[in-house]
Amino acid sequence: MKRAGKTNIGNMSADRIAGRVFLLLIVAAAVVFGAFYLFGFSVPYEENPNYNAPMFTDVLIGLAYTLVVLAVVLIGVSVVRDIKTRMGGDAVSNGIPSARIMYSTAGTSAVVLLITFLSGSSEPMEINGRMYGSAVWLKLSDMFINTSAVLMVIAVICVVFGLSGIVRGGRSSKKC
Repeated sequence: MKRAGKTNIGNMSADRIAGRVFLLLIVAAAVVFGAFYLFGFSVPYEENPNYNAPMFTDVLIGLAYTLVVLAVVLIGVSVVRDIKTRMGGDAVSNGIPSARIMYSTAGTSAVVLLITFLSGSSEPMEINGRMYGSAVWLKLSDMFINTSAVLMVIAVICVVFGLSGIVRGGRSSKKC
């Protein structure tokens, strides 16, 4: 007999595990952002009282760094796993050109990262009364911001195209 409230992760489906991890990330982000904005947000900066120095800035930055590192690690694991799985395997699975999708996604991301890095600004900025002039870090920050925006626009276009019902690749758009 299974005890109520006890969860065996080995018996859970991947969808259920992903849903719980997603819920955990949402709760963690909500708690950290809530603490950041609700507690000590208006604390004046010691060196210049015209600026704020929120109390939970370090926690917020720590969460952001943790999520970025986790995402990079998971991307690496996913790519290695996918390459090992595809060795000698089919490029099409269940009628879906998965290899082409994988390569085009990786290629598009790499090209957009390169273009946004090269086009990023290296103009020095004043933030909280302090000048930041490192060209590489300024270009990198521009790259990540602009790449995020470009990839979101591409994702929206792809979703709209997918939902449009346009016939592509010999398939019909008939609904069952």
